[in-house]
Amino acid sequence: MQDLNAMRNDHSKRLSEETQGLQQVKEWVSMVQEIEPRANRLLDESVSEMQRLSRYDYGSLIPASTYRYSEKVLMTLEQVKTLRTKGVFEDVVSRRPLPPLVIKLPPIQLTLSQQNLFQRACQFLEEQNVGALCIYGRGGVGKTTLLTEIKNKFLFEAFGLVIFVVVKSEVVESIQDAIIGRLGLLWGTETKEDKAAKIYMALKGQRFFLLLDGIQSGLDLDKIGVPFPSQENGCKIVLTTRSREACDDNKWVDAKVEVTCLSPDEAWDLFQETVGENTLRSHQDIPKLARVVASSCRGLPLSLSVIGEAMSRKRTVREWRYSIHVLASSTAEFPDMEDGALPVLKSIYDYMSDENIIRLCFLYCALFPENCDIRKEDLVNYWICEGILANVDREKAELQGYEIICDLVRMRLLMEAGNGYCVKMHGLVREMALWIASDFGRQIEHFVVVAGERIHQMPMVNDWGMVRRMSVTSTQIQNISDSLQCSELTTLVLQRNRHLKLISGTFFQRMTSLVVLDLSLNKELGELPEEVSSLVLLRFLNLSWTFIKGLPLGLKELKSLIHLDLDYTSNLQEIDVIASLLNLQVLRLFHSVSMDLKLMEDLQLLKSLKELSLTVRGSSALQQLLSIHGLASSIQRLHLTETTIADGGSLSLNAMFGLRELDILGCNIPEITTDWSSTIQRDIVKIHNCRTYAQ
Repeated sequence: MQDLNAMRNDHSKRLSEETQGLQQVKEWVSMVQEIEPRANRLLDESVSEMQRLSRYDYGSLIPASTYRYSEKVLMTLEQVKTLRTKGVFEDVVSRRPLPPLVIKLPPIQLTLSQQNLFQRACQFLEEQNVGALCIYGRGGVGKTTLLTEIKNKFLFEAFGLVIFVVVKSEVVESIQDAIIGRLGLLWGTETKEDKAAKIYMALKGQRFFLLLDGIQSGLDLDKIGVPFPSQENGCKIVLTTRSREACDDNKWVDAKVEVTCLSPDEAWDLFQETVGENTLRSHQDIPKLARVVASSCRGLPLSLSVIGEAMSRKRTVREWRYSIHVLASSTAEFPDMEDGALPVLKSIYDYMSDENIIRLCFLYCALFPENCDIRKEDLVNYWICEGILANVDREKAELQGYEIICDLVRMRLLMEAGNGYCVKMHGLVREMALWIASDFGRQIEHFVVVAGERIHQMPMVNDWGMVRRMSVTSTQIQNISDSLQCSELTTLVLQRNRHLKLISGTFFQRMTSLVVLDLSLNKELGELPEEVSSLVLLRFLNLSWTFIKGLPLGLKELKSLIHLDLDYTSNLQEIDVIASLLNLQVLRLFHSVSMDLKLMEDLQLLKSLKELSLTVRGSSALQQLLSIHGLASSIQRLHLTETTIADGGSLSLNAMFGLRELDILGCNIPEITTDWSSTIQRDIVKIHNCRTYAQ
């Protein structure tokens, strides 16, 4: 009920600020106001009901009034949960201020043929005997655009729940996690079977609309926990895939719609719209040249959008003629490619300015699985530690990294995701990046990327000496004991392998060139081997969200290390080796080992430290920390726990003028004050776990 009231207050505030409030939101707020007094009465009665219940022993007959009370609690709780689920209004949420460095692109209008496909798909879904619809077509043809339009149409129909899922490589669990998140259910380390049971119980009896974007093969709805759509329950499922075979594999699909490339006239209209009238009118010869460029995209909406966006800033005949030459050269260089879209998209890569930076940053993004949300912060940190962003001033390097991400989003080579704090690659753009990174398919082992729950062991590679970057994520791997001759490997991402418990020392011994090692979100990983000492060039190490208990003494040998992430390592106890890492610029201990006098002394030895995340327990340690200006000013995230400010006093955080996130848990602090008026305007400061707020 507290969560529901918070949602109600948030929506009510926004409605009061809008000149035209949404009727659906008003009705929802009214329903919350009706249920609130019922919930409060039940909570008031709970004290006496618990006292009455405590008088009975095992085997006693419980009075009927207690049963009736229990039934009211269960019914009201279900109503509250339903209202919480329904209380997400995307057209209201979209009015929130965007996070920093988010590029908002204009929506792409549907062409006539796409509108016809949209109408056809909607007609299918309005038929009672069609419970599941499959939309298929080649990459970049506009399936996701069509699916998004379908979601928008049915969002406020009679469905109790609309769920949109971008399917990742770990198919079953990615869908389960998305559904559980949308339902607002609590979950921890449940198995897939437990999640399936929980989802089934939550969806059973609801009229849901499930949209699945990017299916690659058949789906077993029973394993996910999704009830089959039927005329009786009125539920609907829509999925997209590249192949008709994937549609056919799902025997429960009732209808199919194929999305094809645009006709020449439609392709030209889309290209003109993307380029813009100002550019097309800048010279009388440009429209004729623009038709040549548009025709090279072969009616593929993604290519037309990406190429059109790149050409929108070119307003001389010479630039257009050169672009036509680049397009022709890319296509002629690879005439036998089955998918002609890749050579066309490659022309954008060829035309990128500042080859040594933006090109490398773009190719780096291919290291992550398809449909994976990539945190912008992670990308920038990787690029800095790899030396791609080589600015001596770390803050300037970070700004440069975010500007490059913005450029790639404007060029439509990356897409905004994760509320603006993440990006992802369109599947076809990612294929192009991997193709280029592998020397146009000639050295496919330069980039090794594997992911998904079907993977149970490390990938098989013919020549490990050729591997430059490797990513192994979201697999079922439990132990890694291989000894790999990876003398050229610079980047190793081993993330989200939820069953990974052991990495042997021999695994790292021959990775002498490794610069970036990311082991985050391996929640069963309990230790790091001493042989990590052989990674003498390592600059970036991420162990966040692992079960690691201590840092090996061999870590002292990593003199090049500048970034160490130990956030959310709640089991960590011993970190004395940090005092030896004198070149550290970034150290993160948020929700990790608590600050004590020894750690405070060790941190003062790190003269290069620029960014610090800490966990502080108790007012004594906090006051000592605030008195050390160099440390206090470098803190960006602070987890404060079991801290009391006596006699109604006030806690001043003025010394932490770099603070961006504050997490308060189990504290007694009447008031917190801070003054950032003399500093550069910060991002929004996030405050978590705080039950009450002082003015």
